[in-house]
Amino acid sequence: MAEKTRRTRTRRDPFERAMEAALRPGQFIRYGKSFAFVQDLERIARSIDGLVAEAPERVVELFETFLAGCYQKTEEIDDSSGGFGELMQHLCCRWVPARQAAGSSADETVGTLLRWKERDRYGYTYELEGKLVEVLDKAGLAALAREAKVRFDEASKESKRRARRSSFLDRARKRWAGSPQG
Repeated sequence: MAEKTRRTRTRRDPFERAMEAALRPGQFIRYGKSFAFVQDLERIARSIDGLVAEAPERVVELFETFLAGCYQKTEEIDDSSGGFGELMQHLCCRWVPARQAAGSSADETVGTLLRWKERDRYGYTYELEGKLVEVLDKAGLAALAREAKVRFDEASKESKRRARRSSFLDRARKRWAGSPQG
């Protein structure tokens, strides 16, 4: 059993070890230290970027791991300056070209990004769409436009349903408000 564990440890990607060391799990990063902390993470991201041409699938996995690790770090950093949040957006935007270089489906890429956006409890993906248009290829932009339209249409339908329901409730309230109290 120990042999298997040792082999697993040695096969771990060196970038994953670097990410873990830089993220310092369990240590709170104070405001005064957050700028240097984010710079260290940004250096790792730039190094990973350098691998896109030769190993885009690996880069995709590394950025997904990096994003997950950073998201876990959220409760352990004072990000009053917003630098860590910016880093998260940069990581998302770096992940996109790696997916494109790996030949991933534009629909899957956009779908994943929008699911991340829906599940983001910290606002890291707020207004991410504006940055995505700079990194998405033509197929990705078309997928984003399609998804935006679908979501807009769904939101419009829901808004109309709520308006009808609200109108019904208003009539019911008025009817009951006019009835004698007894």
